[in-house]
This record gives sequence, C-alpha cells and structure tokens, in this order.
Amino acid sequence: MKHFNKNLSKSFLLLLTMIVFSMIPLQSTTTLKKIVLAVHWQPQAQFAGYYAAITKGIYKKYGLDVTIRHTGFKDNAIDYLKNGGAQFITHFLSGAMEEYGKGVDLKLIAQVSHKSALTIAGIKSRGIKQVSNLNNKKIAIWQAGFRELPQAFLKKYNINAEFVPVRSTVNLFLLGGVDAQVVMDYNELNSIIFSGIDEDDLTLFKIADYGLNVPEDGIYCSSDFLEKNKDLCAKFVRASMEGWLAAFEEKSESVDYCLRLKRKSGQSANYAHQLRMLNTMEEIIAPKDGKIDPKLNKASFDIAVQIMKESGRLKKDILYDDFFKTVVK
Repeated sequence: MKHFNKNLSKSFLLLLTMIVFSMIPLQSTTTLKKIVLAVHWQPQAQFAGYYAAITKGIYKKYGLDVTIRHTGFKDNAIDYLKNGGAQFITHFLSGAMEEYGKGVDLKLIAQVSHKSALTIAGIKSRGIKQVSNLNNKKIAIWQAGFRELPQAFLKKYNINAEFVPVRSTVNLFLLGGVDAQVVMDYNELNSIIFSGIDEDDLTLFKIADYGLNVPEDGIYCSSDFLEKNKDLCAKFVRASMEGWLAAFEEKSESVDYCLRLKRKSGQSANYAHQLRMLNTMEEIIAPKDGKIDPKLNKASFDIAVQIMKESGRLKKDILYDDFFKTVVK
C-alpha cells in the first residue's frame, strides 16, 4: 500500500508538471521570427508606432523579433526590399506606385496613413491669403520630388507658379526668397511655426482638402514573401497597428524614445517638434474606436493613379486588387 501511494504521488506530480507546462504560452518556447523593417527616413515620430511595437514587446507577442533600419540619406527602403535586406518597408503611396509601375515586385499590405500631410504654406502678411494669390509666385519644394500632388493642385485651379528646388530646410521661405513652400504637416510646417512665425499669419492649403487626397505612409513587402508568409504578414500588420495605438496612448514616452534615437544617430532633437509630429500622425492615421483601419481607400488609389499618369511617372494603369492585398480585415 505504501509503494502504491508513492507511485500515485509520482504520477500526480508528473501530471501537475505537464499541466503547468501546457499553460505556458507557446511563444516562450519557440524561436522568434527575425524580421527587418526598413523605414523610408531617419529616426522621428513619423515611425513612433513601430518603435512602440518593439519597446513594449508587441512584436514579440506576435512571435516577431523586429529590427528597424532607417534610410533616406545614402540608401532607400525600396532597395532594401529589392535586394532582400528587409522583409517589410514603409513608403509613400505615390513613390511605391511609381516603383511598381517600373516592375518592382512589391505589394501594399497596410495603408497606415489615410490623409495626405502635404500642404502648401504661405504667409498672409506677404499677400498669400487664397489660392489665386499663388499665381505667378515662387514655391519652394524638395529636390527629392513629391511634385505630383502640388502640381495637380495648381493645375486644378489654373495657377501658374514656379517651383524652386530646396533641400530639407525652410530657410529660403522664412527669408522671403520664395512666396510659399510645400511642407509636410508633421515636419517642415513645425519648423516654420517654431521659427517664430505667427500661426494666425499662415495660410495653409492642405492638398487633401482640395479633392486630392493621396495618403502617404504604408507597409509593403514583396509578392513572393507575401505568398509564402501570409500569416506572418498578418501578424506584422496587427502588431504594427497595436504599436501605433500604444504610441498615441503614451505620447511622452514615445517622443522621449524618438529623441534618444535621433541623438544616437547624431541628429538634433527637439521635444516640441517631435510631439507635434506625433499628434499630426494621429490625425492622418485616424484611429477610431481603438482600431486602425489598414485598408487602402479605393477612391484615394484612383486619384493617385490619375495624378501619377498625368505627371508622367506612371506609364499605364495599375489595378487596385493587384497593388493592394488585404492581410488583416
């Protein structure tokens, strides 16, 4: 009887051990999938959601070990996708459509922003109060491109203006060397405001409000990677959207992390600028009821195709269902 009780105790302990181990999440005993995300610019709050998904363990919760590569100075995110250096990239919709039209193997799997941040800024006291005031004026714009939407805007209102290429600063505009400047609401506009220009003296022509809404940031991967890793792609998108919600929930923490990244990369870091950037990202990503919709709006896609074809950057039509693939519903 004593021997029987001893065996029974061992069996009970073995059963208890099996139950305990079965309750441990599978994730803790499996290897995380290593992923590289190449974002299309240097560290800033424009990418705060992806940073939060890393720092708060959200990617790991989905079984992903994500490393972020910043591009924009000597390389670009598209190259990472083409050479296999990254499984996922972020990119502007218009730029990705152009690359797709050239034959680059990519698929949009999540349209993160839903409203274009492109704006033409002018100053009331210098005579820029309405669209017609831009006629025969000089407008600063980045050398890197992004002319399609501003050009479409000017064409729509029969405005004849001269684009003046500049680098990434707003100095020429501030000094009066040009009459207006194309800016991103979350970036260069902040630089203008923080330079001391009275916001009430600014005239802002937000391109999206004039029937030309072509949103920017989205998540892309190759069609081959998507075909072989549909579940992984869905996990990455879900985790990234959760990361954005976390970034908006803890803005001070998110901005502090962005500042650390910027300083680490040798860039100047300004808390107010990055906080305003994060607030603007929340506006254009537009979460609703605690969720972010990763679907590309068909109307925005159609507008983008039309503008890209008229500008000559897209030689032929591309199909919505070929370009955008739903991985999260």
